[in-house]
Amino acid sequence: MIFMENHPIENGGTSFEINLIVTIPDEIDMGDYHCAFSVTDVSVWQSRTSIDIKIVE
Repeated sequence: MIFMENHPIENGGTSFEINLIVTIPDEIDMGDYHCAFSVTDVSVWQSRTSIDIKIVE
């Protein structure tokens, strides 16, 4: 499953902390999942980070 969402960031800042709630469905299959975040500024510079999530019984 691929889930994409855009969030606006106010102009003029020099840093921004990502704080999002991700809802995981009850019926999801067990296994390893990967969650990646990317931020692109107005000059098209991009920063990325990711986390790995393991769903167990």
